[in-house]
Amino acid sequence: MEFYIGDTKNIKFEERASIIVGEELKTCGIENYIQPTDKIICVPINLSNSAKTVQIPDSVRHIGGKAFKYFTNLTEVHFSSNLETIGISAFLGCESLKNLHLPKTLKKIEAWAFGNIEVDNIYFDGSIFDFEKIKIDQYQKAFDSIGKIHCKDCVVDFTQDKFYISELKYNGTIAECKSNMDSCWIYKKTAKINCSDGQIDNTKA
Repeated sequence: MEFYIGDTKNIKFEERASIIVGEELKTCGIENYIQPTDKIICVPINLSNSAKTVQIPDSVRHIGGKAFKYFTNLTEVHFSSNLETIGISAFLGCESLKNLHLPKTLKKIEAWAFGNIEVDNIYFDGSIFDFEKIKIDQYQKAFDSIGKIHCKDCVVDFTQDKFYISELKYNGTIAECKSNMDSCWIYKKTAKINCSDGQIDNTKA
């Protein structure tokens, strides 16, 4: 494991990095992810007051717990396009971080990863169905607040009371949609779902 050495305002990790960890936890919590060839870079706690942007290369698969905890001046993070996991409290308290661009490769977002943040927008590289497949800790709230999720197939607007999604395409019939999705929040919170054989109009339900 190596400590990050470089620009303290605009953090840019080297391409050979594969796991980013925080000094507070170091490798705790990522034991199951580490491979013998991994290059682990540790983020010093003393960068928390100076860092404004973070560039995470595509070689990085995992961001460990508390990696950027209370980096209160952090406004922008460029995530790896191959990122799989964002660890516990990784960006907890990063109150200036209002917009997130998350890759389709994400598999897990752990507890309090974006806690104590009012996220205005999440821009996601996949569909809402891909986003739903991500294991997001809901019990201990990986996210405290999200305004909108911008997916490839729709915008999810959590500021709306009744329907979060105005219109959505489903690759299947009405019967298949109702059978597969009727217990899912996406189904319940979408105004109109366009299926291969017609439209489900929940506004008339």
